Amino acid sequence: MSFTVKMVGDWDKAYKATRPKNLKRAIVKAMVPAFEEAATLVANNINRKIMSGGAQGPPLARSTILRKGHSKKLVRTGALGQAAKVRRIGVSEFFTGIPRDLKHGRLAMATLIMFQEEGTSTIPPRPVVQPSINESERRVKNVLGKAAKTIWGEI
Repeated sequence: MSFTVKMVGDWDKAYKATRPKNLKRAIVKAMVPAFEEAATLVANNINRKIMSGGAQGPPLARSTILRKGHSKKLVRTGALGQAAKVRRIGVSEFFTGIPRDLKHGRLAMATLIMFQEEGTSTIPPRPVVQPSINESERRVKNVLGKAAKTIWGEI
């Protein structure tokens, strides 16, 4: 990104634009929807990766495949593939992930995904959340970059 410095221009507009009240309003107007869009991108990517069985790590054991009837990792009922959510937790903050209050039977889905991400004594690690975040990075940067470019036009 490059900037051009001009020694002439509308100084009143420049002054008004940089006043904290106007600048904050413009940032919130441009960036909050972009934050939500970026968070939704990541949540959707997590859910897609779960439903496709695209978790990293070793294949399922033969006994697991026979019990489940398929070889997709992380998929039994499909509930976990819809578990990643976006929740607004502040004026400009969003939570993206598996909320603790979502249950699968008696177990929180967040606990299930943690077992899969990190592994247990009987389950090898099959990460899906961090790889989904990493794969979303370019698209998230694009969304936030576009929003940031609109801020000046909003002031």
